[in-house]
This record gives sequence, C-alpha cells and structure tokens, in this order.
Amino acid sequence: MFTYKDLIEDKIDCVKDLWEKNRLFHKENSNGFSTDYDGLSFKERMKVLFNKSAMRKITIVENEEKQIIAYCMSIITEAKLGEIATLYVEDNCRRVGIGKKLLQLHIKWFVENNINNVGVEVLHNNFSAISLYESVGLRKDTLKMRIPIDELATVKLK
Repeated sequence: MFTYKDLIEDKIDCVKDLWEKNRLFHKENSNGFSTDYDGLSFKERMKVLFNKSAMRKITIVENEEKQIIAYCMSIITEAKLGEIATLYVEDNCRRVGIGKKLLQLHIKWFVENNINNVGVEVLHNNFSAISLYESVGLRKDTLKMRIPIDELATVKLK
C-alpha cells in the first residue's frame, strides 16, 4: 500500500536523494549531453523551479515503512501553462501504477487551476517514461535537437 502526500516547500529536501538518482539517470542516458547534469545541484534546481513559478505542486509517495519511493513536482508558469517539472519512482517500485497515479493527481491540479495545456520534457530514449506520459494522454509534439559546441569542429560545415 502506498500513501500519496503533498509537500510544502520547506520539506522539499526529503526528495533530494531520489532527485539525485533521477539526475544520474539523465546524465547516463542523455546522448552526449551528460555535462548538462554535471554541475546540477538539487538546491539550484529547486531554486530555478521555485523562481519560475509561484504555483507549484509537490507530491511524494511513501511505502508501508514510510520510506519515500517516488515524487512528482509540477508548476504553472506565468503564461498559464502546466509543466511536469520532475518525476521519479524508485526502480523496484515501477510498473505498479505509482507514476501514473502521480501524473493523474497533478493533471487534476492543473484542471482545477484552469490550465488547458500541459507539457513535460523527456529524454528521447526514455521509452518507459514516454509510455507513461502517453498513458495519461500526453502526446509527442516537437523534438529538440542539439550539438555541443565543442563537437561543431568535427562536423563538416558546407
């Protein structure tokens, strides 16, 4: 049995370890952009999120032993767009509906706040996350393509 709880900002540090696992996952799977995650700290990332929006929802999931096994953070931007900012579920707790339930709770919050457009950024090769987001109705939109500037020297420009 799992318990879903909304957090207030000053309790955010309780998800730091899970956030760090999420950062490392992205670093290892980022297709040549691992340096994006090298200097990224929990404190700085939370500061960016909290400065980006005054409207935010932070939900944790606890197991029966009261261990935090998942979290989701979402914001509503000044442009009135809903953004799923970060979501993580412990490896051994996946595929039992926790991520989907978190997304449903956050989408409900977006609806309650009259948001009619919700987005999330996901690594192109994170197929399980893509499938999860699609399971609650999100659809692929644009594809962001990049190249690290130091690799441009190896690309033949004509």
